[in-house]
Amino acid sequence: MLGEIKEISKSPYLPEIAFIVAYEGLGEHELAIKSLQQACSGRETNLVFIRTWSHFDGLRDDPRFQEIERRVGLRP
Repeated sequence: MLGEIKEISKSPYLPEIAFIVAYEGLGEHELAIKSLQQACSGRETNLVFIRTWSHFDGLRDDPRFQEIERRVGLRP
């Protein structure tokens, strides 16, 4: 699946969130956090949903994830 996402990403636009979900699903938490940081730097609008999507449950305890929640405005 990750290979397919990488192939699709060569064409128009594929949100970084697709990689985050794939990496998290594979247990690649470091890569998921790095992609999450890239998405935040790129100001991806779909980050406003990270607090509610269960795809991110494995990342929630990471302080870097919590910092991104703050940067997006989902935490005080």
